Amino acid sequence: MTLCKRQAASFGYLEEVRKHLSRLPSIDPNTRTLILTGYPNVGKSSFMNKITRANVDVQPYAFTTKSLFVGHMDYKYLRWQVIDTPGLLDHPLEDRNTIEMQAITALAHLRCCVLYFVDISEQCGYTIAQQVQLFENIKPLFQDKPLYLIANKIDVVRPEKLDSESVQLLEKLKASAGPDVTMLPMSNKSEEGVMNVKQTSCDSLLKELVDHKMKAKKVSSVMNRLQVAAPVARDNVRRDPVIPPSVLRRKAAEAASGATAARAQAELVGGPSNTERGRKTGANVPYDDPHRFGGVFNYHGKDLTEDYKLKKDEWKSDIIPEIMDGKNIADFFDPDIERRLEALEKEEAQQLKDWEQRQASVHIEEVDEADRELLSKIRKERAIVVAKHRANKGGHRFGSVVARKFKRRTRADIKDHLEAIGVDVDAVVNAGSQRRKRSRSLSRANAIERAREEMEDDGNDEINDFKRARSKSGVKSRSTSKVAPRDVSGMPKNKEVRKRIEKLRKKQQVSLGRAARKGEGDRTHLDMMPKWLYSGKMSNGTRDYR
Repeated sequence: MTLCKRQAASFGYLEEVRKHLSRLPSIDPNTRTLILTGYPNVGKSSFMNKITRANVDVQPYAFTTKSLFVGHMDYKYLRWQVIDTPGLLDHPLEDRNTIEMQAITALAHLRCCVLYFVDISEQCGYTIAQQVQLFENIKPLFQDKPLYLIANKIDVVRPEKLDSESVQLLEKLKASAGPDVTMLPMSNKSEEGVMNVKQTSCDSLLKELVDHKMKAKKVSSVMNRLQVAAPVARDNVRRDPVIPPSVLRRKAAEAASGATAARAQAELVGGPSNTERGRKTGANVPYDDPHRFGGVFNYHGKDLTEDYKLKKDEWKSDIIPEIMDGKNIADFFDPDIERRLEALEKEEAQQLKDWEQRQASVHIEEVDEADRELLSKIRKERAIVVAKHRANKGGHRFGSVVARKFKRRTRADIKDHLEAIGVDVDAVVNAGSQRRKRSRSLSRANAIERAREEMEDDGNDEINDFKRARSKSGVKSRSTSKVAPRDVSGMPKNKEVRKRIEKLRKKQQVSLGRAARKGEGDRTHLDMMPKWLYSGKMSNGTRDYR
């Protein structure tokens, strides 16, 4: 404990380092990355807000961005990260503060495309000469990285309207960057050139990554599995689209006669136009036309108002209003509907009453004895037919499903069938019963004879055991098979030894049986006195589990 107190200052410093690292953004060094750098207040954060979903704070003064900010965007179905770095000042590396060192570290260690922003309007508070000098100082950090110079704020000053000294400085900056470096004009306010900067920088970085992979050793194994098929022209003959001469002549005749384009197109496809067929099209139908219902025109040409049933025919052409007298037509309520409904219900009740009276007027006494007997026979026959149908139909309710050819037959049906084919059923049944009786008596006699022979060999004790076994077994007797029972098979012939083995076997089964009965589903308490129930001071209540 004393040792930990002595290291309290070191632990406090480590805790501050941990908090600082947790506040740092999550940067993936292996993904496609764009880094924005330059003097403070030159438009880096505004550009990041334009192309990504980030919301970086933008203010009209310097050093608004005090740490690295990461934004993400999608380009060509790929995920890109854009890093906004704090502004840099032109002084030696050892004089830079912690905020500037974050930008230097990102430029030095990340594989990315660098966008160096230059404010050509000089509204950031630094001249073009100072921005060129800063580029010269940090140029070693741009080695082996795609680089683009961004001439920002062209909405304030156009590049062609700069003075000669500024133009010379920009040319010097391009020459210092390299022959392959391009300067792209842009404006965050008017968004002119923003998408061009995004697309150009992303394409350049993609090309750089592909070239780097092409130089790797694994590319040969991949290229061997790729095959690009290119079609080869069979000849050099030019084949233009062919229009039949009859179509050309018809089009020329239509143009000379001044026909409409719709009619010409209709005749070209071989049919009359809609106007000639007497059909209206939706192109020239006004909104208040009666054929247009709810803004949809009836293109079938049928006047739907012809089927209306109104008191006057001239009412059919009236436009149906949606609102009338301040009320919706769909909610219109007939004041006589209650009276009509009541009259309809009375009529239905009267018809039902008349039908009941007609049914009650037919009495069973009016039927004579012969008709009554015939009716009873019909009901019995109907019940028999229904029962046979259910028996043959089967199903889960009346029995298993059986084919019609295997329908159920009674014992009498089977006996009739056998007698019809010439079999004496009674003789067969009697012979079978006598044969079973003889076999039963012979088996019992054989069993008694064998038991007597064993008793004469073993002594009186075995006779008593045999009698007790016979009394316990009752009518049943042990099978006459020569195969030994399973509980005796493989055991010694000595009876005492078998008893000891059986006792040991049952003793071993006790522990296994107890373990098998214990489980979450068994109705038993695994712990009869749990600690949580029997520890502590006794309070009012019960000690029962329930």
